[in-house]
Amino acid sequence: MSKTIAFQKWEATGNDFLFIDQESQGVLAQDLPLSAVVEACHREKGFGADGVIFYSRSNSGQTSMTVINSDGSRGDMCGNALRCLAHILKQQSGQQSHQVKLTSRSVEVSSSDAHQAAVVMGRVAAVGEQPFMASVDAFNAVVAAKGYLCSFGNPHYVVPVPKIPSDWEKLGAALQSPAHQYLGTHGINCGFLETESRSGARRLRVFERGAGPTKSCGSGACAASAVLQHLGLSSPPHILDLPGGRLTIERRDEAFILKGEARLEYVGEWKLEI
Repeated sequence: MSKTIAFQKWEATGNDFLFIDQESQGVLAQDLPLSAVVEACHREKGFGADGVIFYSRSNSGQTSMTVINSDGSRGDMCGNALRCLAHILKQQSGQQSHQVKLTSRSVEVSSSDAHQAAVVMGRVAAVGEQPFMASVDAFNAVVAAKGYLCSFGNPHYVVPVPKIPSDWEKLGAALQSPAHQYLGTHGINCGFLETESRSGARRLRVFERGAGPTKSCGSGACAASAVLQHLGLSSPPHILDLPGGRLTIERRDEAFILKGEARLEYVGEWKLEI
């Protein structure tokens, strides 16, 4: 059966997503074949995106969100997508703040103006040091990584470094296998964090599970902030520079708060067979 689905394409510090309102479009995340999602996210053959976001609002006003990554895998958390959703929900309801239900928990999102949006990411789970040995095929070598595991609803591995290595993308890819063996998860979000600040900001690069090298990762920025605090290097607020732009991480009580810009790129239609 052929179906045309309207979507909005949003961008948040370089992370881009296709947003689908399940209620208005009469489609659920499970209705779409994963191959169609992969094709839609393809940078040359499709619309180009880091993932497809399905959302819906219940009669009680609570919003639910489902994340499908560009490789077709299911995402547990996406801070940048949540910032985009904050703007969408404000446009639809006129309200600044909303509760959004994810796979395992709910978070608060808010849209303060036309550009800035924030997500209360909650508490970090278990920051702990964990060395990994990774085989880097491109160099025919085995390298040792000294990093820190933590979670904001999805697994992160943060590697503090004096300077971002030029081969960070290869290292991030190589760390997926040992992380899977250790955690039993579908990959891991691997961040390389410069510990020294430059003009008040630190550089961060993230190899995101399900998407690969990414221009930005909201939960990865929160993980980096948590590791900086764990190591006693500095406390939030932290300013982190990623290829797609700048993110600010604040802390209120035990909760980490992700802040940054998000904008609508365009509204489009997706014609597919389901």
